[in-house]
Amino acid sequence: MENALIEATGLNARISLFRDVVRMQRTGVRNLLSGASRIENDVLISQIVSVHFRKAGLLSNGYIEFILMPYHQRRERNPENETEDIVVSFRPGQQKAFEAFREMLEAKMTSAGAGRPSSPASTDLDQLEKLASLLDKGIITEEEFGRKKKQLLGL
Repeated sequence: MENALIEATGLNARISLFRDVVRMQRTGVRNLLSGASRIENDVLISQIVSVHFRKAGLLSNGYIEFILMPYHQRRERNPENETEDIVVSFRPGQQKAFEAFREMLEAKMTSAGAGRPSSPASTDLDQLEKLASLLDKGIITEEEFGRKKKQLLGL
């Protein structure tokens, strides 16, 4: 099973970023009582049109929202997996993880949307540079960086 590149857990869901997919799993008491906590939803990165982000304030939560292309425009149409835009709320203490998630997702969206063929080596190098930036900012630990570096380099 493929490991997530990055994960962030908010008030109502945990989101994970993979090579081509964003996975959302509902969390929280409200979702547990409604049965939604068992719902795991995968969205292709190519289906995400934009990402909206609001920082948390002293008295308010922040959120990240993934705006998806309309259902009729998608190449893969699966009515069982019909999804609307995805919104995940977070507290101020969770904000750094969501900022890092947004940066990595937007980088993947930009490189995929550029239409330029990229070799696996250049993609891995880009990811390593991004991870090094996250390490420098203190968003990820040395251990997380080392583990991901080994995975990307196939060590």
